[in-house]
Amino acid sequence: MSITLPVEIAASMKLGGQSSLNRVYAGTSLRAVATFLDKSTGQRAEVSGVTFMVRDPSGDEIAAPADAVMRLAAGIFAIALAVEMPGTWSVVARCAIPSHAVAVGSFDVSALPASKPPAAVQYLTTADERFIIMTADGSLVVKPA
Repeated sequence: MSITLPVEIAASMKLGGQSSLNRVYAGTSLRAVATFLDKSTGQRAEVSGVTFMVRDPSGDEIAAPADAVMRLAAGIFAIALAVEMPGTWSVVARCAIPSHAVAVGSFDVSALPASKPPAAVQYLTTADERFIIMTADGSLVVKPA
């Protein structure tokens, strides 16, 4: 009798396209991208049960709705956030299958300097307006006029 162990998964997070993001300004849309790798091969792994949890500066934790989590490719999943509240934000991505793995990232949001902000592009969001809807290729969906 032999026992097969599940594949061990390593997870990493990029925020705004960077491994380390220092600061963004309020009103910015920001992508959080989690990558899940097979530890033994270093290749992207097919995973499932991927969830994202976001903690805003007030300490509220918000689970990203399933329709806001986009699979971009094997082992790559993303959400897009609409960040308005200044302070430190945290994002946690998890996968459950074939084994549990967690990726964590955090970033700081600064209030806009005292000037008139440019007109913002309006994106299609989830009902709570915290997550921006993306297409399968990771493009943000612009709200129809």
